[in-house]
Amino acid sequence: MTFKITGRVKVGGGQLIVNLNTAPTWTTTSGSIGFEIEGAVVSFQFDATDAQQASSTLTFTLVSGSLPAGLSLSSSGLLSGTASDVGSNTTSNFTLKVTDAGGLSPDNRAFSMTINDVLPPNELWGWGFNNRGQLGLSDTANRSSPVQIDSTANWTVVNGGNGYNTMGIQSDGSMWSWGYNIAGQLGQEDTANRSSPVQVGALTDWSKFDAGQKFTLAIKTNGTLWAWGRNNEGQLGLGDTANRSSPVQVGSLTTWADVGAGRIHSFAIKTNGTLWSIGDNAAGKLGLGDTVNRSSPVQVGNLNTWSSIDGSSAHSIAVKTDGTMWSWGQNSDGRLGHGNVIYRSSPVQIGGLTTWADDNNGRFSSSAIKTDGTIWTWGDGANGITGQGDTVDRSSPVQVGGLTTWSILSTGAFHNLATKTDGTIWSWGSSAQGQVGDGTNVSKSSPVQIGALTDWTGAISAGRYQNFVIKG
Repeated sequence: MTFKITGRVKVGGGQLIVNLNTAPTWTTTSGSIGFEIEGAVVSFQFDATDAQQASSTLTFTLVSGSLPAGLSLSSSGLLSGTASDVGSNTTSNFTLKVTDAGGLSPDNRAFSMTINDVLPPNELWGWGFNNRGQLGLSDTANRSSPVQIDSTANWTVVNGGNGYNTMGIQSDGSMWSWGYNIAGQLGQEDTANRSSPVQVGALTDWSKFDAGQKFTLAIKTNGTLWAWGRNNEGQLGLGDTANRSSPVQVGSLTTWADVGAGRIHSFAIKTNGTLWSIGDNAAGKLGLGDTVNRSSPVQVGNLNTWSSIDGSSAHSIAVKTDGTMWSWGQNSDGRLGHGNVIYRSSPVQIGGLTTWADDNNGRFSSSAIKTDGTIWTWGDGANGITGQGDTVDRSSPVQVGGLTTWSILSTGAFHNLATKTDGTIWSWGSSAQGQVGDGTNVSKSSPVQIGALTDWTGAISAGRYQNFVIKG
């Protein structure tokens, strides 16, 4: 019988010693080993095993390609160092070899790692009326074109409100306020105005909010509802009409999902899709079938399919999960969109379409965006707020132009603000305080682009006479 022996043969001391060595086996899977952010300290260990020898005898070497900038490979297979910025989201491809003490190696293995740029902060920009410092620029001078606010912060949500105060949430969940504070609406436990952003308390668990006229409603990440500011009509939902100058929880529920603040009335939607209203009920704007004020939340009907809600001076508009749009309240100039000027004290559907994505209210007008990227407006046409090239009132929705590339829409008291899918920003309507943002105080009756930038991709908010946009 003949045996074939592979390996290395050593003769010594009168004995035949046979080493049945096999090549090491990779345990690190080929392909991407992940990504890091520029400036990050990296420590990644490549691994292989050797059945005959300790892993400490293995040597790792770079065969081809290049390692990510700032990183080096040790002979033991440790990729380490500080990731460097070499361009926009750079992927490095490289091939490694592992060798045992006897010089045996498995097949080389290819890897890649991506180094991403540090994303710039989500910048907050504003313009328009600034009589109470509501632009957050540490002064009270109006601006007729966008100006950056607090360049160090990373903003995620902003709201210009129905008055002269502004609220925002940063990426760490902290809430900030500035502007007019006569009723404690800034939540700072006093009534002093602020002309630059000041944090509301020390909490970092704020999720969303809406600013009414001199009051605010907000939801935390735990689903609780909070309110503060003016409460003359019970709009804070606390069962009384006393103002609050710091956040106070509304009830004890943890099932609140969204809020919508009007001028002196409020709405909230629960996680189960039910709609609740609070505050002043002139013209039936609470949608409860009467005109009686409420100082604590009352359910609107018994449906559980409400998706979004927006309140204004004297009317309200909401969208359901089925894409239908509903309105109620005052209708003297056709702002409810029903083709007439009849007031409604409970929700009435606007037309029969099921393609509405979001709703917005001006003081005497309304606007909405459809799922196909079109914008529609109706109601009072003063100052060209409807964007139809004139100042004529409309009592039913009319499309603004023929474009289907609108992305986000926000409506102020007498003007509109919108971004397109290409990252440009547009405005129209009254510009008495420079709120259109084109560098003039001339009102526009159709959309005009603000500047030439294409990086307006964050949240937008048209306040009463001012605007805010988050870049990034």
